[in-house]
Parts: sequence; structure tokens; C-alpha cells
Amino acid sequence: RNKRLPKVEDKHLLSYLTNGPLKDRQAAQVVSVALTDDFMKMLNLSHDLINNFIPHVLSKINRVSYGLLSKVDLKFALESDPNISLTRRLASIPFVGKDVPSRASQFSHPDIVIGLTILAYRYEGLRFTDFTTLIAELREKLDGELGPWHKRSSALRYASWVEEAGGKVRGPREGDNFNGSNNDHEEMAKVFSTGGDRRSDDIWPLHLLDLKDDHHMFVTYSLLKNIPVAIQYYLHNIVFPLTMEQNMEKINASGQDLGGEMLFGRRVGFSGTPSDLLPEELGQCQYEECVDGQILNYLTSEDIMSSRILGQDWSVAKLLDAIATNEPSFHCLIDSGALITGMSNYEVAKYLLSHGLSKQFDGVVFLDNKDRKMILLRHGMHVVRLNQAGVPTHKRFSFYDQIHTTGMDIHQCIDARAVLTLGKDMTFRDYAQGAFRMRGIGQGQTLELFIIPEVMQLIDDQILRCSPQLSTNVQNTPTLSPQVSQGYGNNLLPLPSSSAYSSGSTNVAQSSVRLLTNVSAWLTINGMKSENMQFRMLCQQSVNNVIRKQTFGILKIAYKELTQLAFAGRVKEIALITAAAANQRAGDIAQDLESVFDGSRSLFADDIEEIHTVVQASSVGRGETQVIVGIQKIQKCLDVLSERIDSTIHNNIPLPRPLSEMIRNEVERNREFLKDDYGRAVVDKILMILVNSESRSSSTIRQSANIENAEADEDHELEKEQVAEEEVLQEQEEEEEEEEEEEEEEEQEEVVKEIAKKEKVFQRWRESNSMACI
Repeated sequence: RNKRLPKVEDKHLLSYLTNGPLKDRQAAQVVSVALTDDFMKMLNLSHDLINNFIPHVLSKINRVSYGLLSKVDLKFALESDPNISLTRRLASIPFVGKDVPSRASQFSHPDIVIGLTILAYRYEGLRFTDFTTLIAELREKLDGELGPWHKRSSALRYASWVEEAGGKVRGPREGDNFNGSNNDHEEMAKVFSTGGDRRSDDIWPLHLLDLKDDHHMFVTYSLLKNIPVAIQYYLHNIVFPLTMEQNMEKINASGQDLGGEMLFGRRVGFSGTPSDLLPEELGQCQYEECVDGQILNYLTSEDIMSSRILGQDWSVAKLLDAIATNEPSFHCLIDSGALITGMSNYEVAKYLLSHGLSKQFDGVVFLDNKDRKMILLRHGMHVVRLNQAGVPTHKRFSFYDQIHTTGMDIHQCIDARAVLTLGKDMTFRDYAQGAFRMRGIGQGQTLELFIIPEVMQLIDDQILRCSPQLSTNVQNTPTLSPQVSQGYGNNLLPLPSSSAYSSGSTNVAQSSVRLLTNVSAWLTINGMKSENMQFRMLCQQSVNNVIRKQTFGILKIAYKELTQLAFAGRVKEIALITAAAANQRAGDIAQDLESVFDGSRSLFADDIEEIHTVVQASSVGRGETQVIVGIQKIQKCLDVLSERIDSTIHNNIPLPRPLSEMIRNEVERNREFLKDDYGRAVVDKILMILVNSESRSSSTIRQSANIENAEADEDHELEKEQVAEEEVLQEQEEEEEEEEEEEEEEEQEEVVKEIAKKEKVFQRWRESNSMACI
């Protein structure tokens, strides 16, 4: 409203923001007519933030799906790439697993970068390097301001941060007169260095804070690193201005460039992932028969699996305490759900040993940052290589963090019992991979599944959507005895109870085939959702790959034409440099060629040789026959191999477009690169599969929409009936009120008549009395 928003009812604006243009067409029509282009863009951006970006950002787990580079992570990153970008240094980046950042990936969408960066700093706080940069920025601004030190705006801002953190900035006492000169600076430093009767928790003022004094900086950093206003200032004034780069296009590539025929004629590989979501040129997946059924049978068997639902007050520390002190003892913790956050693997091992882990274990095995198997020994608390420790399998506890629950083996004793955690983003494959870290499943080794209440709620909600009757059966599953539930899951005794599980109990609540089946069903549905997104992306990449192969082949032939055009004005200059180098009259040809670029770029040896060959061949007319393609077509090929970044916001009502339509339009724009029958056949096949998938999906959505509409119509009819009944009741009440009013009026009239009669009688009585007196 402060931006002079046209007069539109708030209910229409709120409905458009929350429901969107498809669910409330009346609101969409109202805002599209009343609002200008700028206001429509603001409204569409707000709708996207509320319904898409913010839910997506909040659904991610810090240090599991995203996070900041820690000091150790940054050290490893600089070792592999000294020219690491500012975005990776300062902003949030993708993580491939718990505490494992991606080596090169970055988030591309600016709104996602902003949201995840804010959350990462809010969860993790400022790093020490961030705090040093922040204080240096404040000090620089402080030096450029006027007035007494403690009254300058930067000093006041710093003091407000300290006060919000619960501290107090040391300042001049009443009567002290410091005007901000160098002499006053030295005098104040002497005063504060003596300490006097000042409080021990007072913080040095900003202008006296020594950036090179570790004690000063550490005390102030410990106080301010998690203060929201300090983080906000750092993000808005330092991080976002440096990292919010605006690029109009980027180089586009995918795994199909490696797995397809574009770069390599022959490819040999192996994957243990059973999935048909493969590039067209890799063919189909060859499955091993009966394996999936055997895995599902194991993971739903009470002889192998048991379960425990944690209480509402669960935490990482309480979870580790329950595992360490459990009887009978667990031998392994497999954290597939990434519940153990905020602690390194070494810290987890140390916590277990110091918080009641059974004395039968001489150490805890964990994986370090270099994927090496290490063991923290109870005696002396020393960390050594597992293969050098000599600790037998039955005397060691193993911890698999989330990133190592796939592809890592640590030998366990034959009767080992393991804890397996469940996370909200897991699929059935993640579940199976984590469970089968225990290689002896079905041969003596067992697992207990730990489920947090939030995940249990997701499972119940999904089962309710799939089958209300099945959900009813789940809700009526009896609660199990705590004493019996801590066993291996056999001979469980049901107790009469209508509750599925107790919110305050950390014992087994539903350790039955039904619960294990529901867990597997929920994980399978999660996998279906993930594979649906992968399928859509695969279709788009497969179609693009057909076109990209053709354009890449053209560029392999026509790059010389582009090189000749780039150096067309300097052919003679390069020829003289080449001749001088041949006669040894000049220095290094690389330095001379770099001078052609005015020192703006450095050249590799292969580049120099190729430029020399191409330009020399064009200048003297020698060389192999060159096919002239044309600069315009070369530019089209480059456009295909790159991706334009479009961050424009719609100034009208955005309508969803199916992916098949977008791919078909892309194919039509690049029809000139589809010349062979094989490429056209591949494109038609993929489009046909995608269209069939979208039609089935739309029919399902339409059915659910029809049901919702029918329910809405029923509700509307009920509302109409209710309104009609209320109107009838109101009419009846009005009639009754009218009748009561008429009765009251009649009674009043009768009362008036009675009074008039009594007055006449009284008057006659007085007259008769007066006559008698006469």
C-alpha cells in the first residue's frame, strides 16, 4: 500500500499470493485488470517466494544439503583449486552429504542462493574470517566519520550488537572528554588497559579493538558470531554485493556428454544402481533377478528388523546417549537419515566413549575426511588406523556417517546389532544401502530402526493419502511393551491401546510388519518422486544431446574459420612474429603472441601452435581443404552449447506449460541440426514417452481436481442450504418478534383503556362526594 497500490480488495491479493492464479481465477482476473505491469511483477515474485522458493529453502537441512565452507573445507578446496570463486568462499554451496561440500557446484538461482546463504549463516554463525572482515569494514567506516569515537554511527552500531549479545562496551566515564584525536586515542587506550573497577565482561570499544590481538578478537567473536543483526549487516554490505553476479548465459553440460557419443566412441563402465533412467546411447539396465524382492523381504522381516520411535524431545545428544547405554549393546550406528548433525565423526566417537558406551568396546571406528578407517581407542583416547589397531570385531563400535552409508564396508561380528536412522529425504535405495552395511543380514546380524516423530508424521500422512483404510489400521496398531520391545523383535506382546505411539516414549511403538511395510512404502514413494524429476530432466537432456552432438561436430570442423576471422586484422603481425622466431631473431613466440592480446590473456602451448598453424595456412593459402560454414551458423552452434539465463518476472498471469511443449519448441528452433533419421527417431521416441507420461499425470490430477471440485460443490451446496435455513430461521424470528411487538402494543392499549376507565370512575366518585358534601 505504501507503493501506491491500486485499490484492490485485500482478500483478492491474499488469495492470489497464497493460492495462485489457477486455484482462484476470480482473484487472478481482478488483479490482472486492476494492477499495472510493475505491481503484477511484484505480486508474481511474492507468490513465487511464498509458494516455491521459501518452502524449498526451508525443506533443506544445513550441513547435509547445503552449507558454508568451513576452515578445513576451504583449505582442501584451495589445495585443489587456488582460484576458488568468491561465491564458493562466502555464499552457501551444495553439499553431497553430511559435512561434505560439493567440489565445484554452486547454486544458480539467485533467490535460492540468497535464501540458503541467510539460513546457513543463521545456523552456523559467522566464521572467524567473516568476523574479521566485518570488524575491518566497521573500522574503515569509523575512521571516515566525524565526532567523538563513542558517538560515531559505526561505534553505536557496534555497541548495539554487543548489548544485544548481553555484553557492554567500555566507554568514557561521565566527565571524561575525548574528542577523537590521536592523542585522545592513546589516552583512552591507557585508561582501558589499566582496567580499574570496570566489569570483567566489558568489551573493548570498536576503535580500540586490535585486529591483530587474538585475545581481543576471540572474546568479541565468541560474543557476536551468532547475533542476527551483525549477520544481517555482513550479508547485506559484504556478501551479497560480492556474490550476486548477473550473468546472461552459462556453459551447459551434463553427464550425457561423457556417457554419450559426443566425446568418446566407446565407453565401458559399471554401476550398481538398478535404474532404467539412462541416456539413450547407453542402452538399458541389466538387472539381477529377485534381488529387489529379497531386499524388501529382509527389510520387512521382524526376525531381522525392529523399530523404535523417539520422543518429541529428542536431540542428537539424547540419541547418542540412548545408543551408548542401550542393553543389550549395539555394535554399530548407521546414520542414513543424517540425524547426527553439528558434530564431526571424531566428536561422535569421543562422545560415545565418554557417555556410557559399554566397556566391552575398546574403541569406536569412524571415517575421517579422507575416507580412511580410523579408530578412537578407549585407552589413552588415541586415534590410529583401523588396520594398525589390532582390535577384534566384537570389541569395537562402528559409526557410519551419512556420506559413508554407501560404498563403505567395516567388518562386523557375526551377531552384531546395528542402529539405522531414518531421514525425511531418504528413498528406499538409501534405506537399503544403509541397512546392508551389515553384510550378515539374515545370517545373525540384526538392525533396529530409529524413527523421529517428524518422520513418523510424514509416513502416517502419506499412508493416509494412499489408503485411508490402511491408515486406520496403522492408527489402531497396539502399543508394545517396553521390556519386550528392546529385544530383537520376536514374540512381541500387544497391549490394549488405541494410540499408535506415545509422544514421550523412546521405546518401540510400532515394531510390527505393518510399520516396517509402511516405512518401505513411504520410502518407495519418495523414490518415485525423485525419479519423476530425474525422468523429466533425462528427457530434456536426451533431446538436447541429439542436437548438441551435431553442433559439436560442426564446431570441430569450423573452428578454424572462427580463428581466422578473429585474427584477420593481424595476419601480417603474427606472420612477422613467426618468421622472427624461426630465424631466432626474437624471443619466445608465446610472449610475442600474448602481446597481440595487449596482455589481457595468457595462452597455452597448444593454443599458440594451433593459432600459428591456422593463421599461417590462411595467409599463404596452404593447408587442407576447409569447409566454409559461416559465422552465423557457428554462432547458432555456440548458442546451443550454452544456456541463456532468464530471470525475468511475468507482468501478467503466468500459465504453466508442459515440458513436452517446451521441448518441442526447442526442437523446432533447431530443426536445421536434425538431419539424420536416427536423431529424428530418438527425438520422436522421447517426446512420445514424455507426452504419454504427462497425459497419465494430468488425468490423475484431473481426477483429484474433480474430486476436490465435487467436494467444493458439495460444500457450496451445504453452505447454500445452511444459508437458506438461517434465512428461514431469521424470518421466523422476525415474525415472532413482530407478533410479540403487536401483543405488547395491544397490552399497552388495554392498559391505557383501563387507566382511562379508572380515571372516569374516579372522576365520577369525586363528583358524587362533592355533591354529598354540599
